[in-house]
Amino acid sequence: MPRKSGYRKKSKKKPSNKKKYTNRKYSGNMVISRPLLPQTQKVGMRYTTRFRIDPPATVPASSTGVGTASDFQKHSFIWNNLNDPDYTSITATHGHDGARNHQPLMYDQFGMFYDMMTVIGAKAKITFMAQERVINTHVYGVDGTTVTGQTQVIADPIPTYVGFLNSEYADDSAPAVNFDEATERKALRYKRLVDQNKPVTMYAKWSINKEPARKTNLMVEQHQYPETWGAGFGHDVDSFNKRYLHIVAHPATLNSNTGFKDPAPIDVQIEFDYIVLLSDRKDIGQSN
Repeated sequence: MPRKSGYRKKSKKKPSNKKKYTNRKYSGNMVISRPLLPQTQKVGMRYTTRFRIDPPATVPASSTGVGTASDFQKHSFIWNNLNDPDYTSITATHGHDGARNHQPLMYDQFGMFYDMMTVIGAKAKITFMAQERVINTHVYGVDGTTVTGQTQVIADPIPTYVGFLNSEYADDSAPAVNFDEATERKALRYKRLVDQNKPVTMYAKWSINKEPARKTNLMVEQHQYPETWGAGFGHDVDSFNKRYLHIVAHPATLNSNTGFKDPAPIDVQIEFDYIVLLSDRKDIGQSN
């Protein structure tokens, strides 16, 4: 029988080796096998604080001003100790100053889910702000009595060197070095602060991979971090592994006869951005 035009013979379907999946209905007894949080994760934490550093007084012209280790003033922080980053730990004198001994943002929240933390790197933005020189004066009233509390502002800026010590002194909580020695060794990064209307900003950074390499010439990989490099939430890092950032100030003029008074205190704001490795995840049921 002749086939009709357009007629096509049906081809037989070859058997498929693919497995057939059926749609499973939702069951209330389904178990989530994957945890909600990873066992280890890397996060960022931010820490900001303000403090005041008081440069040492200027010295007579007969002195070089660099003979002692205390010829610059310092304020110290710890790169890898999130429980108490401010090593000098000054006390707030005014309510608007805020708390000084505080932890970075999200510290408590991450502590609800993880037991351990290790700072593997950080960078700091340091802003120095000069103060106006204020000299207390006594003003006599029309009746001849002394009116106390009157002040006179001297607009001349305070010449001061501000900066921080390099990582050469990161493992020393109290470095015994003077200004000239630090600059000769190129261990001090500094700028000249001369105008109270123009703050000076500097940047510093630290990495856990570079610090061990400086001592043992070995790079520490992520899975090789010893427990002492980190700490439990609410606890400090082992004292032998603390790494310090020293903020310093030094008078730019050494002669008290130059017309400048002793340097006024300098207001400093510092902002840390930490890279933190969280480990030892807590059970969700025990996180509250």
